[in-house]
Amino acid sequence: MLADLLSECFATDLEETWERERTATPVRAFAVQLKMRVDRFHNSWVGSHGSVREWFIQFVQYYNFQRPHQALDGRTPVEEATN
Repeated sequence: MLADLLSECFATDLEETWERERTATPVRAFAVQLKMRVDRFHNSWVGSHGSVREWFIQFVQYYNFQRPHQALDGRTPVEEATN
């Protein structure tokens, strides 16, 4: 009796599941939007590989030596490493 009830319940849920319209999940939509933003950034960079390298070096300097980090109680990574 219990087995019959469970199989009937499962069959009903399975049929309802297949009948529902399938749409993109919020996670999928977010991933697509993020990829579009990354692609736009990559395609909009104006400059040479040397300018990208220089920008990156300056960013790393800022990130490690000037920018206070919340996880480090407002200290920079360099301050954390030297203490």
